[in-house]
Amino acid sequence: GSGGWHRDPGWSPLLLSAVTQTCGFTMDDGDFQSTCRQFIEKFANKIDSLSHEECETPFRLVTFYLVSSEVEGECLEWIRRYLSLHDCPVALISQLTRTIYRKFEDYVNLSDFYLDPDDKQSDWEEDDDDEADGSQSSSDDDDDEDSHCFSPSQLDACKLLQTVVSYVHATIKSWNTSLPVLLTQPATMRIYSHAIKNTRRKME
Repeated sequence: GSGGWHRDPGWSPLLLSAVTQTCGFTMDDGDFQSTCRQFIEKFANKIDSLSHEECETPFRLVTFYLVSSEVEGECLEWIRRYLSLHDCPVALISQLTRTIYRKFEDYVNLSDFYLDPDDKQSDWEEDDDDEADGSQSSSDDDDDEDSHCFSPSQLDACKLLQTVVSYVHATIKSWNTSLPVLLTQPATMRIYSHAIKNTRRKME
């Protein structure tokens, strides 16, 4: 009714659980804060023991080069993926990701990540040497030169990822020392597989 949702004292625990899940009720604020605090403390204590590979290349990149317009989206996705690898609570990921990126955006100078044209050209030349064929015609060489036109606006994604990870670690350690007020996420409605199937049948 208008007075809010009330539990019928005659309901069984199983029925109450089913209704609670269907209506989308979630953990209360105290449970949420406790869960987040436990994750941050656990992750902060684990950071110093992470291997070089776990910090430098925690996952495979889709591309090794970025343009400035792609930086924000890629960095947010990298932060989300990295936190997920370490079992960050889903309700905390969005708040933590935005906080980390804001710090990154405020303090990092993207000009430090632009690729040197000479370095990029050197990489291309090494690739050409590995795949070289002595019978290549001069026209093929001209085509290769055209395909190797360097864009000075490209950034080194690997180097950028390493910096992003360092900001994740710094933020986690900072929050472990002084945890800010976290916003409890609104209840998320759960959708069951049979509901999806029924909807598909109606559409058909």
